[in-house]
Amino acid sequence: MDNVEENSKPIVREDYLKFRNLLKYFVHILIVNSDKRNVQVMMQKKYPDMDPKWKGSIEDADEPIVQEYLTKIGRPIEEKKASESWNGKGQDGGSIRKDYLKYREYSTGTIDVKIAGGFQVHSRGSYINWINSRCNIVATWNHDKNEVVGLRMYLSGVDDEDQPRYDLIKLTDLGIYDSDDTEPTEVLKKFFRDYTTFLKEHPVVKEEKNMPNTSVRVKSLIEKLESSKNIILHGAPGTGKTYIARQVAAQMIGIDESELSASPQYSFVQFHPSYDYTDFVEGLRPIINDDGSMSFELKDGVFKRFCETTYQADSDKKFVFVIDEINRGEISKIFGELFFSVDPGYRDKKYGINTQYSNLHSNNEKFFIPNNVYIIGTMNDIDRSVDTFDFAMRRRFRFINVTAAESMDMWDDSELSDDDKEQAKKRLTALNQVIENIDGLNSDYDIGASYFMKLAELGKDKYEVLWNDFLEPLLSEYLRGTANETENMIALEKAYKNDKTEETIDHKEVE
Repeated sequence: MDNVEENSKPIVREDYLKFRNLLKYFVHILIVNSDKRNVQVMMQKKYPDMDPKWKGSIEDADEPIVQEYLTKIGRPIEEKKASESWNGKGQDGGSIRKDYLKYREYSTGTIDVKIAGGFQVHSRGSYINWINSRCNIVATWNHDKNEVVGLRMYLSGVDDEDQPRYDLIKLTDLGIYDSDDTEPTEVLKKFFRDYTTFLKEHPVVKEEKNMPNTSVRVKSLIEKLESSKNIILHGAPGTGKTYIARQVAAQMIGIDESELSASPQYSFVQFHPSYDYTDFVEGLRPIINDDGSMSFELKDGVFKRFCETTYQADSDKKFVFVIDEINRGEISKIFGELFFSVDPGYRDKKYGINTQYSNLHSNNEKFFIPNNVYIIGTMNDIDRSVDTFDFAMRRRFRFINVTAAESMDMWDDSELSDDDKEQAKKRLTALNQVIENIDGLNSDYDIGASYFMKLAELGKDKYEVLWNDFLEPLLSEYLRGTANETENMIALEKAYKNDKTEETIDHKEVE
C-alpha cells in the first residue's frame, strides 16, 4: 500500500512532524477520558448509592480511589499530576482542542479528531478521520482499557468481515512521544503515507444523480436491511431518521413515498410508555354487544395483523414495518415471546410459536414472522430510555448511526433556496462543533438538519426566529444545571450566527 499518486504533492518532513503531534494528541485525549471513566466506574462500585451523574474527581490526587487507580495501573501520582495526561493542557499550555488545530491541514486534505463520551471512549466512536471521508484511524486498548497499545486504519460503514486488513501499528514504533527535533521514525512515515493512500483508495462517495428517487445512503441502508432483517436508525435529534426510514421503505416496496400510507406492504407505529403487548401483538379488547352490554373479545394487534397480511401474499414481495421511537416503549412488555420470532435466524412458519393468548384461539394456530418482513426502528441517542433498551433485543437488531452531517442531504429535494442551504450548512456545522466541545456533551447532542427545513416557512427574520423559537430552547435544556451555562450558551449563539468578532470560547475540559 506504500505508494502515493504521482500527481499528488510530495510529502515533506513537516507533514510527518504534524502527523506525529496529531497522533500524540489523539492518544492523549483518549487516555485522559479513559482515566476519568475508569475512576468513575471504581467510585460507582464502591458507592452504589452515589449520584449516577457524578463524573469522578480525577483532578484530586488526594482522593483515595484516584490513588488506588493510579497505583493499580502503575502510574505514580506525582508523575500523573505533572504530566499532560493529568492537567489536560497542550504543549503550549493552552487547551488540547485549540493546540491540535495546528496539526490538521495537509496537502491531501484536513484531518479531524473525534472522541466519544462516557463508556464509548474505548469504541470506534473515537477516531482520527480525513474530513468528508470514511477513512479513519482507531485505537486498540490493552485488556484493562487503561493504555492504548497501538493504532490502525479502519474504513467506517463497512462490516468487520468486509474490512480491509491493516496491521496494528504499535505506539512504541511510531515514536509519538519523541521530541520535536527528533527525526520521525520510518514506521510513522510509512503509516502517514499509507493513510494518505487510504484516502485515495476510498474517496468520498458522491451521490448518484441518475439513481431514481434514492441516494447512495438509502441504497446502502436497503442492502443492510435486506441482509439483517432488523435495523435501528439512531442518532441526534433532528437527523431525519424517520424521514430516511420512509425512503428506505418506499424503495424496498417499489412505490413512491407518497403512496406508503395506502400500501398494505407498509405499516408505521410509534412506541410510547403506555404501549404494550395488546397493542402490538394481541389482547382482550372491550366491545359493545347488540343488546348494549359490554364484553371482551380477543383482537389482533397492529404487528400481528401486518404479518398475517403477508401470509397470503407473494413471497417475493417485501413488507416493511417501521417502529418510530422504539426505545420509548417497554420493549420486553411489548414484544413478549416475539423476541424469538423477530430473530432473523428464526423466521418462517417452521418456527411458529404460541402467543400469550393462544388458549383463546379457535384453532391451534402458530404465529411466525415471515422472511419477507423487514423491521426499521428509530431512536434518539440522548433519550433517557436508551440506556434501558433490552439487551436481548439489541442483539437482534443492527444499529446504524445517522449523523448530523449526513442528515444535510434531506435539503437536496426541499424548498430551501441554494443560499439557504449554504447558510444552513455553515451554521449547522459551526453550532455542532461548539456543542461537541462543551464538557458533558458530545455528538449525540448535535443539531440535525431537519430543524433548518423550517426556514422555508418562517418568513422574515427566519434565522432569528429559528434560533429564538426552536434551537435556543433545546440547547437551554442541554445546558440546564451545567457549569458555565451562560458562557456556553453565548458561545453557541455566536457559532450559529457566524459571529467572528471574537474567538469562540473553548469550554471543553479534558480532565
